[in-house]
Amino acid sequence: MRETYDAETVNDFVAAWQDAFGPSFNKPAVEAAQKSLPAEQFIDTTLRIPIRLENRVTLIGGACRAGVARAYDLPRRGDRVQKDRTIDFELRDLDVTGPYEVYWKVKNHGSEAVRAGQPRGDVIVGGATQYESTAFVGSHYVEVYIVQNNVCVAKDRQPVIIRRSPTPTVARPLEAMLPRFLSVQGAACLAFGRLTAHRGQWWCEQLQLLPQVACRYRKLLVPTPEARLKT
Repeated sequence: MRETYDAETVNDFVAAWQDAFGPSFNKPAVEAAQKSLPAEQFIDTTLRIPIRLENRVTLIGGACRAGVARAYDLPRRGDRVQKDRTIDFELRDLDVTGPYEVYWKVKNHGSEAVRAGQPRGDVIVGGATQYESTAFVGSHYVEVYIVQNNVCVAKDRQPVIIRRSPTPTVARPLEAMLPRFLSVQGAACLAFGRLTAHRGQWWCEQLQLLPQVACRYRKLLVPTPEARLKT
C-alpha cells in the first residue's frame, strides 16, 4: 500500500492499486479526476528560472500538535507525522550572501489529496518560513528554492510522510461499567465474609481448648504433694 502513496503519475498510481485489488481496478475515474486538477509547476521549465546550484540551504520541517508549543524535526522521526498536525518549515545553513528571493513548492500525493482536488505543486514566492497543515495521508514533499539574480543558486527538499492518526479510545460510560463493578465488589465481599467466618470458627475452637490447655500447664507448673515430699 505504500506504493500508492509514493506514486507520482496516474499510471504508477493505478498500477499500485491494481497490485492490491487486481486488474478490475480501472483508471477512468482517476484520469477524470486528474484532468480537472491544475498542472504541476517547475521552477526551471515553468517559471524559466535556470538552476545553478552554487550555494547551500537545508530545509527542515518542525511538526507539532495543535495547541502544543513543543515541536520536533521531521528528519528525527523518519520524516513521518500524523494527520491533523501543523508543520513550520524553516531554512537552515543558508550561505547565500546579498539579496535573494525564496520560492516554495508543496506537492501532495495520494488518493485523499486527489479526491479533495489538492495535489498542489505550484511554485510561489514566499518568505523565510512556510506554514502547512497535515490534511491528507500520503507521501508528500516541500521544496524551497533560493533565487538570486534570477538564478536558482540553492534548493532543498523536505519529505513529509503523513500517517493516519490512531483511533482514540472511547471511554466506557459509567452505566456500562456499573454491573461489572458491582459483581466484582460482591465477589470481594463474599470472599471477605467467608474468610471472616473461617477465622471466627478457628477462634471459637481455640477458646474451647483454653481450659484443657490451662489445666495441662497447671499440672506442669504446680507440683503435687508427692513431689513436694520428695524435695
